[in-house]
Amino acid sequence: MPVVASVFLIEEAPGRRANDVPSNPIALARTVLATRHARLYTAILLAHDGSRSVFVILGVYGIQYGVQVPPPMVAPIIACYVLGGLAGVPLWVCLAKTKGKLRAFMASIVAFALAHLLLVPVAHPQFTTYLSESSRVLYAVVIASVLGFMASAKNPIGDSIGGDVIDVDQANSSEPAGAGRHGTFWAFWFFCTKSIGGVMTLSSGLLLQASGFVPNQPVQAQSTRLVLVGFMVAIPFAGLTCAALLMRHFDLDEAAHGRALATMRQRRDEAESERKTERLL
Repeated sequence: MPVVASVFLIEEAPGRRANDVPSNPIALARTVLATRHARLYTAILLAHDGSRSVFVILGVYGIQYGVQVPPPMVAPIIACYVLGGLAGVPLWVCLAKTKGKLRAFMASIVAFALAHLLLVPVAHPQFTTYLSESSRVLYAVVIASVLGFMASAKNPIGDSIGGDVIDVDQANSSEPAGAGRHGTFWAFWFFCTKSIGGVMTLSSGLLLQASGFVPNQPVQAQSTRLVLVGFMVAIPFAGLTCAALLMRHFDLDEAAHGRALATMRQRRDEAESERKTERLL
């Protein structure tokens, strides 16, 4: 609700808004989604961030009640998710520089989807019988680290692709040089990210309630574990599969972005030349 209220009530300073960007939130969304690449990127963003939020929301429950590790080990295992993400950022950036941003991001989406399959054995009724407590802790560490590593490509690469979308839109617009549109686009995409996170949080809460989850009970019913793990696997896998399919149609590569930057530089140089001429006159 605070995000929705801020969108409708807080206005951007007129001098910082591009001339063709409306103040009405609905019309603003139409402006952002006016181009094909912006629509594709928005859909990919919703699918990816919605999938990533599942482990962020249910990770503690999945580790403690799904994998069944001791409660004192839950926090260190969650920390492995963060550490995996920190380790993944430089490697994804290096891959993007060598193979291109689109190919690197596509690889991360596919790998992120497949990584969720590591949770499938957890749903087996005899999982806790086959693995000792220490083995389950080690398995949870692997799951958290791998998921964090695969999810970490979104911020450096995915956001960079979003910047390319904005630059191309700016180059194709009628705005004069220097009229930025980045704030408008990122505000809309931030709203989308928070909205899908709220939807997944509400869905997760309803799921836990419907599955018969009993708070603070060390061992949950097998049906509850099955529903919990099934949700943590099926929803991200489906969402990331949709994101990968959408990425196949996303063709805004470095060459197209370079042409857009050249157009904006030319427009800026022409505007600067006109200002110098006016001062001389």
